Amino acid sequence: MTGNITDTLALPFSRSVNVSSEWQYHTPLYLGDRLQGTTTIISVEQKRTRVGTGVFLQYESEYVKFSGELVALNRNTVFNYDPDDASRPEPGTSARAQQGDRGPRTRSVDDAATSVDWNTPLQFDDVTVGAQVRGPALALTYQRIVMNIAADRMFSGIHHSAAAAHAAGLPDIIFNTRGLETLFETGLRRWMGLRGRLVHLGPFKMSASVHPGDVVQARWTVTGKHAQAGAETVDLDFGVFAGDRQAVQGIATITLDGKSNANQSSVGEGGFP
Repeated sequence: MTGNITDTLALPFSRSVNVSSEWQYHTPLYLGDRLQGTTTIISVEQKRTRVGTGVFLQYESEYVKFSGELVALNRNTVFNYDPDDASRPEPGTSARAQQGDRGPRTRSVDDAATSVDWNTPLQFDDVTVGAQVRGPALALTYQRIVMNIAADRMFSGIHHSAAAAHAAGLPDIIFNTRGLETLFETGLRRWMGLRGRLVHLGPFKMSASVHPGDVVQARWTVTGKHAQAGAETVDLDFGVFAGDRQAVQGIATITLDGKSNANQSSVGEGGFP
């Protein structure tokens, strides 16, 4: 597979967009582990939407160690469609003008100078319901976006070819779903420390695209905390923003005690080139 199941299936539609993603993390993943994955199509639903007519394809991917231990489950929904004439850019009109101004695309130094004390993990008692947290900012460049898809094999042209992006009605190439997920998980890791575990991510819903020149940042709010059965869990509502424009919204659950069941742990910190 190329990393994009819709490419592998060769569906008869001119465009596709990732609608939502959801992850459940189980056995921890360590250096040297070998994985195998299986993808199963869950449903195919035909629909007419404001952007065009097509099918919503939902599929589930299971990632298992060669030892047989389940590492993660991912459920993804992609809308594959042909745009209606009304949604096609008019001749002589740029895609950016069709979509509206995305605001200033200023370059910014990454918020990487903020130090993190990895020896002092976040404690359950220090978490306050209603607290609002911001992750580090990331200035998107063509190089970063292309290197990210090289890592996760999401080779659809809209992620690395400006010509393909323009043909799809986009103003430029777009940062892909896994990159946005990693941005959130990187900020989350810096906040919760090394003993924290991400056990559930999603639904993770995309509402707008981000492009080279955008400065993106994950932000989240603590919506609940629970201590029961030997586990301390924290619930979060989160978003990924480019300035004041929200590109992603979703929910997540973490544990902080480091003593939750082994089959409820997550992978470690993500990162960007």
